[in-house]
Amino acid sequence: MTTITRVAVLLLVWMCVPASAQQYSLVGGTWIHSEDVPDYNHPGSTIHGTYIAQFLQDGRLIVRTGVASPYTSQEFVTVWRYQLTSASSYSEVEIDYSPKQVCAAGLCTPAVPQVPMGSRFDCNFEFTNEDMVVVSCPGNEGVRYSRH
Repeated sequence: MTTITRVAVLLLVWMCVPASAQQYSLVGGTWIHSEDVPDYNHPGSTIHGTYIAQFLQDGRLIVRTGVASPYTSQEFVTVWRYQLTSASSYSEVEIDYSPKQVCAAGLCTPAVPQVPMGSRFDCNFEFTNEDMVVVSCPGNEGVRYSRH
């Protein structure tokens, strides 16, 4: 009788605990993060950044970035190869980027990727619910993305 009571209590406790956030998946969703930061080159101005991340079934992570201020704007895309390494972590390696050149006033120069090609990063993530995830990668800790 004691064993049955313990099992019943454990079952009752298990049923009352919220489902594990790790039941949700990064893959297949479109995740968006936006933020405003001070523009230190133009005191009193802000820079708005929007990041759109897509974890595709084929193992690619495509990140589209748009940055705008009253003085300039730019867009770029980075493509990563990702691999889930646990229920709450993944590794990513940059495999491509665009644009390959930057043009201003009719003069174009080669664009340099934000990180060297082939760079690998180990990241952790935690879902707060099925439509919100917090991602921490080296240099970008605790970034909140919402599913759209």
